[in-house]
Amino acid sequence: MFGLAFNSCSETNEKAKNLCDCYRNLHVAKSSEEVEFWSDSCTNMYLNIIKDLTLDDSEMRAFENDYKKCQ
Repeated sequence: MFGLAFNSCSETNEKAKNLCDCYRNLHVAKSSEEVEFWSDSCTNMYLNIIKDLTLDDSEMRAFENDYKKCQ
């Protein structure tokens, strides 16, 4: 039962996992330089993912569903 609950909260799409990890790093950044770095990195990563997935509806849905889990 616990394993099922844990799996339902984790990201399975690799692109979503990477983006969520980026935002986790942003949220723990301490200096303004770190915040700026992670903010720029996460924004660029998100834009690149959206660009890459524009033509693949099923992958886009998988990404969006998993990305919502970490927001």
